[in-house]
Amino acid sequence: MWSLLSPDSKYFDSRHDDTYPADIDEAGSLLDAAGWTGRDGDGYRADAGGSRLKIKLLATIPTYPLDDVLEAWQAEIRQNLGAEVELEYVENALVYNLLASNDYEAFPRQIGGLDLSLQLNRAFGSTTPDLKYGQIDGITIGSIVAGSKLADPQVDQWLVQATKATDEATRRGLFDQVTRFILDNAVALPLFTDRNSVAATSSVHNVTTLFDPPRNVVSASAYDIAVN
Repeated sequence: MWSLLSPDSKYFDSRHDDTYPADIDEAGSLLDAAGWTGRDGDGYRADAGGSRLKIKLLATIPTYPLDDVLEAWQAEIRQNLGAEVELEYVENALVYNLLASNDYEAFPRQIGGLDLSLQLNRAFGSTTPDLKYGQIDGITIGSIVAGSKLADPQVDQWLVQATKATDEATRRGLFDQVTRFILDNAVALPLFTDRNSVAATSSVHNVTTLFDPPRNVVSASAYDIAVN
């Protein structure tokens, strides 16, 4: 996965592919420059004071395939960079309090829904100080469940403009600007794209509308499906 959007989305742009290939040596150099040059008794990176480099990932209790992806991510961060990843899985009701207290460094999220602008608004739109939805030009933007804590006026404007736009080319350009900002500034790191299978007889048409293109999961909004 290279972009925020699944290749199945009509707004997907393949020019983001291979934009940020992994560079373990450069990542290690950046950690060294930041002062994480030591190692503790368990082999993890540590600073001059002996404190271990640790990343706390907060998530609702994941299911397949996210649980496997996070386990693999945790192992690669440990092996390649010497950082410890603490995977904290909690019930849905507890996540919001922990997000509000800013007690985490990473938060996995899948983007999906009937309209891409709505989902990107919720994922990357600025939240108000009390972590509630905000309003910009009459458009609801921001959400505590975003997890990114991004607050950038230019991104907000792109998101609002994309929500109001009716021309597909305009929306595509705005979504691409948001995507490029998110990737360039490492606000989010794309990890994987879901894959699903569906079976139907030849009398069923437009089965692909059963899936939500931004993340390719079942949307339950298959209003174009027809049977003859």
